[in-house]
Amino acid sequence: MKNGLIRAFIALRFDERSVSHLVSARERLLDNAAEGRAVPDRDMHMTLAFLGNIDCRRTEELHRIIKRAARSVLPLRVNGYGHFGDLYFASVDSADELTLTVKELTRCLRDSGFRTEDRDFLPHVTLARKVRLISAPKTAPFELRPVMISLMRSELKRDGSVYTEISSVGLSGR
Repeated sequence: MKNGLIRAFIALRFDERSVSHLVSARERLLDNAAEGRAVPDRDMHMTLAFLGNIDCRRTEELHRIIKRAARSVLPLRVNGYGHFGDLYFASVDSADELTLTVKELTRCLRDSGFRTEDRDFLPHVTLARKVRLISAPKTAPFELRPVMISLMRSELKRDGSVYTEISSVGLSGR
């Protein structure tokens, strides 16, 4: 990787069945909307830490931090929809293992000089942006099975962000 800055974040990634449930929830949401831009299937994730612009030479250090902070996260439960303005997401029940992982990750990042957002962690998976709902959708609760934590690059493009995995740490058998 060349020298320079990259826009990066750390994401919790899910198994295929979980992504399939998220895609179904996204489709139900957009079926009830006049408009909205869907998050691509391959980009379904839960952001654990947004890093902003970082020196790309520090990606190996970030991988080691993720490896140190990662712990098994039991299946999570999606309990419905939520939104921040016109951004809609699958709302996820908080879980002790997830909260501990995020706290440890944040501590390790800050100890290594990385800046993280200073706000409470709200577990969610973004489904669509620029949504204008016609009627409120409903979704039955479903389970998400986390399988890895990934360091991701985010490139802002005219038609939305493009995410690329830089590295990942599996959550079982590390």
